[in-house]
Amino acid sequence: MQFYFGFDRNEQSGGNGNGAGLSANKINVQRGSCALLYYLLHKDRCGAIRNGRLAQWEANMHQIAQNAIDETAPPFAGGFLESSEPPCTHADTKSKECEIHRHPDWIVCRKRHAEATFQHNEAAYLREIGITKEMALFGASAGGSRHA
Repeated sequence: MQFYFGFDRNEQSGGNGNGAGLSANKINVQRGSCALLYYLLHKDRCGAIRNGRLAQWEANMHQIAQNAIDETAPPFAGGFLESSEPPCTHADTKSKECEIHRHPDWIVCRKRHAEATFQHNEAAYLREIGITKEMALFGASAGGSRHA
């Protein structure tokens, strides 16, 4: 959520929230995630109903949820955070060093790598569809006109 739309509450979290790299209280992350999920599912389902593709949409959503249960499945497949690079890890709760990249703080390392991955993949998508970031942000099309 931080890279997609800037959700970063920068609040202290009990338990392992900050240790897990969260930048918000775990319950706030969960509440935000659930609200977004509901909003996007509802919007997408209504589109599937309008387009006569509800059965296909339901099967696709079921498959995505089912695949997520597999702990070895990449959690960000198909999105701007998808990466072939191994995720940052640390040895135990006492160690802060990233075992993959040897950065002294694995949380900082993970965020930096995630941000770089997001920016790279989003830029590739923008090139693929032929628009700039400014066009995406402010509504101009590749042909120069503004969207209504």
